[in-house]
Amino acid sequence: MLDREIIETKERVESLRLRLAESDLDCFLVTNLNNLFYLTGLRSSAGAALINQDELLLIIDGRYVTLAEELAMSYWKTGLTVIQVKETYEDTIVEQVIRGHFNRLGVESQNLSVSRYRFFDGALRNKCEVKETVGVVEDLREVKGEYELSCLRTGGRLLAGVADKAVQLVAFGKSEREIAFDIDRFIENVGFECLAFDTIVASGSNSALPHAKPTEKRIEVGELVVLDFGGRYSGYCVDMTRTVAVGRCSDELIRMCDSVREAHKMAIESVRPGIRASDVDRVARGVLGRYGLADKFVHSTGHGLGLEVHESPRLAPSVQLERAGLDRTLRNGMVFTVEPGVYIPGLGGVRIEDDVEVTDNGYEVLTESRVNFVNR
Repeated sequence: MLDREIIETKERVESLRLRLAESDLDCFLVTNLNNLFYLTGLRSSAGAALINQDELLLIIDGRYVTLAEELAMSYWKTGLTVIQVKETYEDTIVEQVIRGHFNRLGVESQNLSVSRYRFFDGALRNKCEVKETVGVVEDLREVKGEYELSCLRTGGRLLAGVADKAVQLVAFGKSEREIAFDIDRFIENVGFECLAFDTIVASGSNSALPHAKPTEKRIEVGELVVLDFGGRYSGYCVDMTRTVAVGRCSDELIRMCDSVREAHKMAIESVRPGIRASDVDRVARGVLGRYGLADKFVHSTGHGLGLEVHESPRLAPSVQLERAGLDRTLRNGMVFTVEPGVYIPGLGGVRIEDDVEVTDNGYEVLTESRVNFVNR
């Protein structure tokens, strides 16, 4: 870990402790593995953490003990204690909660299975109240620190370079799978750890499916081809989409492309601190509405980016966000996609997507490439 990274990691733990105090929780159990990495710096396929006002206990099995102890000694110095699992994670967690004499234990209800929750609730009955929580750590992850932003900026720049090459792959006669394979190689070869998700290449009527899978279908003249791809850089995900027109397209396809290009541009230009996430969505839908295509926009305008490719904040209609209490006020350091799209079954679809950082002065596009729409 870099110095800046470990400083930010420790600051996150202190921010979480403040939230626990406000929630009247004296201990918190982290089982979401992305949250575990966010708070400790350890990337693993299993693990948990118990956090209270005095201790941060990293509970880990034998596969990761050496790595965890090196992390604790080399970077944390103090403040992180490694606890090796004895028999099961559940038994070890219960043992540590009882040892700490805690009154109220918060658990991540969105990540904890019903069976695990029932186990903890039963094992701790009459000793500690088990309290379900939602989004305690995820809310902290919405605003990125400087180290996180540096990862996302670098990832965005690298992915923009991939985009400039990817659009050149689209040609008459090539299959969707061939193009997807080549895009994946580009992503792997420029410095990403791995793909952020399965690459989408969708042509012709397939492009009307927002999450289409690449097939053996071959590209034909007069079609639109949607390319959606992403990479993970230093643990952080970036994501972008470009649409390519192959040869001369119909007037209806051209109208779709024009509407999405304008909606994409206007939505990004609306981004600034202090507005609501739904305000950006409203701008995009307003543009598409002027083209008579608002009802063909079937997903949200954007989603947060970070340790996961889909996280908070979400840019969607206010009626959806307000119902769930998720219409966030945009703040400096938030990073999300802006990706309006139009999809007409049997005809085709268009989507243009970039990653945007909220800044003091408004916004910065992290995936700035030479083109957002290409005619081949």
